Amino acid sequence: METFTYGPPIKQFLKTADRVLFESIYFYKPKKFPWMGPFGRFVLDTSIFENTDYRAEMSKYEFVGEIDPNTGANKIVKAKKLHLTDSFLPLTLKESIGAFARPVGKEEVEVLIRAGFGSHQVFANGQYAMGDVLETENLEVLRLKNYVQAGFEAAIVVQGAFYDKKLTYKVFAETMIPSIRQKEAGDTRSATSLTNAELGAILSFKLFSWASLDYTFKALRQPQLIDEWQLQNMLLLTFAYSYTKKSEVPEAAVDAPAADAPTPEAPATDAPAADAPAPDAAVPEAPATDAPAADAPTP
Repeated sequence: METFTYGPPIKQFLKTADRVLFESIYFYKPKKFPWMGPFGRFVLDTSIFENTDYRAEMSKYEFVGEIDPNTGANKIVKAKKLHLTDSFLPLTLKESIGAFARPVGKEEVEVLIRAGFGSHQVFANGQYAMGDVLETENLEVLRLKNYVQAGFEAAIVVQGAFYDKKLTYKVFAETMIPSIRQKEAGDTRSATSLTNAELGAILSFKLFSWASLDYTFKALRQPQLIDEWQLQNMLLLTFAYSYTKKSEVPEAAVDAPAADAPTPEAPATDAPAADAPAPDAAVPEAPATDAPAADAPTP
């Protein structure tokens, strides 16, 4: 999902949403109990473009935890914009295995429940995120770090469609308690205080076969990355186009009825009849002879 805005007072294209999500999940459904069974899941979550914070006026960015050697306090940078993250960072990988149940499987309401063991790997070294506005009116900048977590994971998804699928909805919630995690010096937070949570809802109105009006809401909490709730609301007009080329079906061959064999005609000939002489043809004369005619015998 990629969305950008442009307008005053900054007059700059701003990235409002940038997410690449790849999810693959496998459900094994036993023949006796097709509504429940084991599952395996893999998720890749990142962004394509760089992220930069823009301001209409000169602002002070305060990097929390980065000490300025000249002042001994947090480093402060004055600027109208600040580069936060590179392309394809932060990168989050998730793997989980466990059991699923689908107690309701109707078109109007479908309920899917998952529970099992999950693992998260986050790659974010050298990246930054914006925090709150401090009491000094400086803009808080948080430095991000890599980490790995694992623990109990659970999720629920409720979705359905109405009016011949012209109205669709989806509500989901997912959580993971990191009982196994990387700990830094001085970090005394418990696993429950570092619980990851993701809530979301999608409502879609199909206006035409090629257009829909979509509302999406998302709330994300990753305490080991950013110990604050990250909220996102979007109203989108989505256009879609699909092209399908149908394969040509060959027509069945029709056998034509056999035609009657023609009666062969006698071959025509231009040769004249044997008895009739050919016109203008010369008749051969009998050869002349000097022998006397034989006398007829007397009876």
